[in-house]
Amino acid sequence: KEQAGIFHEIGRLFDRASQQDLLRGLAEVGLALDPDRPELLVNKLAIDPPQDPAAFTSAIDRVLGLSKKEANRLGVTFFKGASFERAVQVFHRILAIHREAATAWNNLAVAYEAWGKLADAEKAFQKSLSIDPVNAETRKSYEAFQQKHAKRDGGETGTEAQGTAAPEPAPNAEETKETEAN
Repeated sequence: KEQAGIFHEIGRLFDRASQQDLLRGLAEVGLALDPDRPELLVNKLAIDPPQDPAAFTSAIDRVLGLSKKEANRLGVTFFKGASFERAVQVFHRILAIHREAATAWNNLAVAYEAWGKLADAEKAFQKSLSIDPVNAETRKSYEAFQQKHAKRDGGETGTEAQGTAAPEPAPNAEETKETEAN
């Protein structure tokens, strides 16, 4: 079991887009040694997410039960791969358990914006800021969102979604304490 983590570290050396077969194999070997290693579960899910919605939700929940930080990394990985719907699903699952996770709300907002769901993005930014009004990353993302999608006649938000900020790759200090408890 102790050696399973090395397969994740080795996998970080390779390009996810061009060497999926190699990365899949590394994740599978590592998971054979330790089937509950969250970083390896994330690596495998990022390459081969289940197509069945219930199976996908179950896989997210499995990772989340082991590590909120790794669940967040899964969402960020889907975002970076332009799988915005999947990223939104991951952040929603995190928030189903950790309702006060400001970073997850921010990441959800950024994913919604990239997906073109601007009203949902606005609500998620507002929720993140209501939880942690001084979070510099959220404030920066929200200011960029507001500049790109300035309010228009009658309070409607613009529909352009290009130039989206990236979700936060790691939880803030407060959320790290929560993660360590998991």
